[in-house]
Amino acid sequence: MKNAGSVYEGGGLVVELKITYILKTMKNKFEANIAQSKMQSEKMLKTMQQLSADAVYTGAFEMSLDAINAEIEAVRNGL
Repeated sequence: MKNAGSVYEGGGLVVELKITYILKTMKNKFEANIAQSKMQSEKMLKTMQQLSADAVYTGAFEMSLDAINAEIEAVRNGL
């Protein structure tokens, strides 16, 4: 027959195993989120680089803020 001390120690092992499992699960989810965020960041950077290259190609990079706002206003007014 087990005494109260050995039952507690056995229960402690179960709790420790559960905590270990939970921590590993959380770590895996965290690492997956980091990997996904990194992929999204790389995709956004490539998009911004492509937009910059397109702006240079079309000459839009030389436009002033006033010129850009005038273009937007013209589109909104159907001109």
